[in-house]
Amino acid sequence: MWDFFQTVRHRHSVRRYQPDMPVEPEKLHAILEAVSTAPSAGDLQSYHVFALTAPDARGRLQEAAPDQTFIAEAPLALVFLCFAEVGSRVSRSGGAYAYVEEAFGPAF
Repeated sequence: MWDFFQTVRHRHSVRRYQPDMPVEPEKLHAILEAVSTAPSAGDLQSYHVFALTAPDARGRLQEAAPDQTFIAEAPLALVFLCFAEVGSRVSRSGGAYAYVEEAFGPAF
């Protein structure tokens, strides 16, 4: 049986894409469903995900990320936008939630 640890051990980074081969809608839906149901600190879900399929949109994203031409070459780019103000919610125990979850890193 293929389990989580096998998936982690066999993962790899892809930097070559076929821009003319779109991601099937059912696969994109499954990915976005997994994102939307993933746990987050305090169940805040303090982010939105944008699926960029238009070549011009991916091109503009690539311009903001120098030396990462693969962004424009991929048929799809997922952009995660974090809303720090959502983190101002206070827990029942009285402690404030972190503004940004660990997954976004200390730069935010």
